[in-house]
Amino acid sequence: MRFQWLVFSVIVAAWVFLGCLSGPGWQVTALADDRDAVVKADGTVLPFPPTPSASVAGTTLQDSKMTWRKEPERLRPGAPNVLVVLIDDVGFAQADSFGGEIHTPALSRLRDSGISYNGFHTTSICSPTRAALLTGRNHHRVGNGTIAERASDFDGYTGIIPKTSATI
Repeated sequence: MRFQWLVFSVIVAAWVFLGCLSGPGWQVTALADDRDAVVKADGTVLPFPPTPSASVAGTTLQDSKMTWRKEPERLRPGAPNVLVVLIDDVGFAQADSFGGEIHTPALSRLRDSGISYNGFHTTSICSPTRAALLTGRNHHRVGNGTIAERASDFDGYTGIIPKTSATI
């Protein structure tokens, strides 16, 4: 019994020792390769690559130099602005812009300037709304016709976004 524990201990010690020797080498190499990679920053690749820091850490605070990062302009001039308004559990007639009781000053300012958004699609619970926002599709098409806790095996109500519906 004592010999078995000794063999087991030697195997575990060798495994840990060899794992520590070979572990971080490939990670450091991979990080170095990624750092040298050229990534397009023209707005066609999302998410935007992180901006490297211009700060330099010295051995002491006095030897260190902190410089704020400068984010590059990533979008071309004239790129379209996209406005997504997501409001849970609201109907067409709730906003004061359309005669309702809920004060919506930003929507009212838009209406007063001649812009009125009246293409509503509403659900009465949050799960379908979130599934539609995540996929850009009707919530029934992505299996979320009801709240996830009430999922069933009927088409459109499984509560699972299918693999055929990628998220945005």
